Amino acid sequence: MTEISKWLAANQALLVSLGIPVFTVFVGFFGSYLVHKSKADEIRLAGRVKLSEYRKENFDELIKQVDRIYALVESICFRNASNEGLSEEDVKKGMSEMVLISWEIASRIRAKVVDPEEFDQAVLGTITHLFGGNSEDSAIGVVQVPEFRALCRAIVRAEWELIESELKRLA
Repeated sequence: MTEISKWLAANQALLVSLGIPVFTVFVGFFGSYLVHKSKADEIRLAGRVKLSEYRKENFDELIKQVDRIYALVESICFRNASNEGLSEEDVKKGMSEMVLISWEIASRIRAKVVDPEEFDQAVLGTITHLFGGNSEDSAIGVVQVPEFRALCRAIVRAEWELIESELKRLA
């Protein structure tokens, strides 16, 4: 032990001149690692924020489309109930608008609550009910308006639950 102490005492200048650069390199590598790690976390967080913003915008648009289709269906039901009747122009416009809105809704559905074919059949059934009368022999299974509303509400609820689960998983 005394030999080691003597050697250390004799070579203090050498140890300090080697120790400081080694310590500096270690601190530099550690600092670089911390900067890299914080930048990676920042990028990951920015991605999560963008994804949540996109999901929220998509959900807001889904709500708007569902509201539009509700309003359209209700106005047609009201006009049918009031015996005001629909002109051929109104029927064409209403049908095309309903199909367009339903496509927009279908393109925003990510949740597996409803099969796309089932949604298409519900839309076609509602169109048949609203514009084609209540013929029982329709090839398309006629979906009553309340059932269609319930299906749309189920889609919105499932989409919201999907967004919540994604955000909880990302947090």
